[in-house]
Amino acid sequence: MIAGWINKFADAVLGPFFGGTVEIASPWWLLLIPLAIALFIWRRRRRGSSMRYSNVNLIRSGKKSAKAALYIGLAWLELIALLSLSVAASRPRSGSIQEVAYAEGVDIILSLDISGSMQALDFKPKNRIEAAKQVAAEFIQARADNPSSNDR
Repeated sequence: MIAGWINKFADAVLGPFFGGTVEIASPWWLLLIPLAIALFIWRRRRRGSSMRYSNVNLIRSGKKSAKAALYIGLAWLELIALLSLSVAASRPRSGSIQEVAYAEGVDIILSLDISGSMQALDFKPKNRIEAAKQVAAEFIQARADNPSSNDR
């Protein structure tokens, strides 16, 4: 039930971005996301002051050392890594639905003789090849309305 809800939510939220449907193969891994965030918050709150200041002016300046900034940056990177692993483990897939349609049709091949005898003026004012081209064009036009036609 929850897995179906997670798939519907992922499809509704992420589907428009990926141009198709989004399916989560193992949605239970996504439950680690709130757990990772809770762990991050808990670790940030439980840690007390790590340094004692002998000079009160250092506290008033509000400047943090590079080591403290690095510690905070690493904590955020750890959270991002846990979130990314959780999403990757859930195996999201996107794609569009494709259906194979089977239809029957008729293959028709038209061939014209272009030898010198086709230049004869049997069909005045046209020669044989021009008359054959006209008949072929009319035939193709008549087939365009046929639903089983694949003529282009």
